[in-house]
Amino acid sequence: MNRALVDPVRLLLELRPPLALLLLGGAAWILIELAVAITVLVGLSRVYLDVHWPSDVVAGWTLGGGWAIACWLLATWFWPGVRLPEGSDPRPGAPG
Repeated sequence: MNRALVDPVRLLLELRPPLALLLLGGAAWILIELAVAITVLVGLSRVYLDVHWPSDVVAGWTLGGGWAIACWLLATWFWPGVRLPEGSDPRPGAPG
């Protein structure tokens, strides 16, 4: 019998280093773009299925985007090792 089917926790622990390498190797932007695409498609489907008003979906996207940006800015503030695009560091007195 296939051990991957029997023990998913062990499989996850074995995959952790390759997944970390994938994320640290620049694939994080691909995952972010995929998450944004899924978010847009889910929002559009909610409007299409007539379970939400378009304004509700746009408000959700706006609040979610604002929250994501705030978390990213706080992370770069508290963990300076996180790289920012040149000249966009929000900390007072930061170079750039």
